[in-house]
Parts: sequence; structure tokens; C-alpha cells
Amino acid sequence: MKNYGGWTLLETIICIALSATIAWAAIPKVSASALKTDVKLFAEVLRGIRHRAIVERREYEVSIQSGTCSVFPHQAGLVGLCKHLRTHSPESIRFYANGVASPKTVSFIHDDTVCNVSIAQRGRIRVTCNELGVR
Repeated sequence: MKNYGGWTLLETIICIALSATIAWAAIPKVSASALKTDVKLFAEVLRGIRHRAIVERREYEVSIQSGTCSVFPHQAGLVGLCKHLRTHSPESIRFYANGVASPKTVSFIHDDTVCNVSIAQRGRIRVTCNELGVR
């Protein structure tokens, strides 16, 4: 009997099982990374709105609900960004013409990752992301 050098069924099943295990371990990390990127981009948009409030000498209000964001007066850049971000309760952030903001912390949660966007009274915006259960 000749050996044609192909893989046996058992070797194929082991390769598929190893590939599935690696993919199962990698998907949460990719998901957490996507959340961190979206939240950091959201913070950059908030910094831009704060800057506009100072330059234009007018008040801006950002309303955040799960999957939707709106800015008054209207600013189109924020609408598409928020469809991936989930928060537990509706939030409203105000940026005043003198650079002061309404102090607020908005939490975004996805699977095992929590990202907080903290807005200080003087308008400083800070992002922190942590995995639940990890210190």
C-alpha cells in the first residue's frame, strides 16, 4: 500500500480545534480594542465641540443615549460615531462659551470592558478603560 502523504482525518480535526480555540481567545481582545478606539474618538469629538464653544462664544449641549448622540446646535460629526457606543443611562453634557463644562462621567460598557469619559468642570476630558475583573 502506498502512502500519498496527505493529512489524516484526526490531524485535520486537531487543526480545526486549535484554530477555533485561538479565535475564541482573540475575539474578546479585538472587541475591547474596538470599544477603546471608539471611546477615544468620541472624546476627541467632545474636545472639538468644547473648542467650538470657546471660539464661537456659544453653548453646546451633547445628549448621549444608548446608540445615539445629538448635539445642539447641530454638529454632524457625532451622529455616526455613537451607534456603536452603549451606555446604561441617558447623559447630557454642556460646554459653555468660557470653556467650562458640566462635570460628568459617562461610562460605556462592552462585554468585559468599561470605558469612562470624565469631563472636569474646566473642560478637561479624560478617558480610562478597564477590563472587569482585572485590577
